[in-house]
Amino acid sequence: MFTVLNSGNWAEQYETIGERVFLSVTMTLVGIGIVVFILALLSVVVALMTKVITRRRREKAPASDSAPVEAFSLPQVPPQTETADETAADDSAVAAITAAVAMMMSGPSRPQAGFRIRRIRRV
Repeated sequence: MFTVLNSGNWAEQYETIGERVFLSVTMTLVGIGIVVFILALLSVVVALMTKVITRRRREKAPASDSAPVEAFSLPQVPPQTETADETAADDSAVAAITAAVAMMMSGPSRPQAGFRIRRIRRV
């Protein structure tokens, strides 16, 4: 094997097409094998590092049983009632938004927009 590596152009030893195809397939499989082995090794190293890091975080974290957790509740907001003026203003806003969207969506290529606005929310 060392005589192959020490000779100047070692590929000249393989004269026939069959020998060269065998050599290229062998080198390809060896290269893929090396890559798969290194990736598996990296996967194992990452898994071990993850276990070590999570173990250290658990050791550093205070025990949750030592301090009771207080219940948190959201403040109750009374429902708001709408007046007739607000409802009319909302209806006109919905109509204006629907008309603007319909105008932008329809054009020479699309004669009808084909949609319905069901709800408008304030952001």
